Amino acid sequence: MKAGHYIVVTHSQRPAPGQRTETKNWGKNALWETVEEVEFVSRIKKRHMDASAMVIDFTKKEFIKNRMDHLSFDQVIGHIKEKYPQQFNTFQNLVKESEK
Repeated sequence: MKAGHYIVVTHSQRPAPGQRTETKNWGKNALWETVEEVEFVSRIKKRHMDASAMVIDFTKKEFIKNRMDHLSFDQVIGHIKEKYPQQFNTFQNLVKESEK
């Protein structure tokens, strides 16, 4: 994929803190936590397309991949702005500089 400005969102699950994973059948009634990872990248790699929940082309303001169909572009960007304000502002400044 050509160079651009992309946001890659990946979700993974792991046992919640305090879960006794060494006990028999622990997974049947286990508590899980979802971990969200957001990457701001200039090129999409194969691993991004394989493992991510969302790949967003920020320049075109559209999804390249979206496993969370019930969310709109504006909702996702609002969430990223809220949860990752410093990283998003840095990314946004890089996008603005490259468009000059």
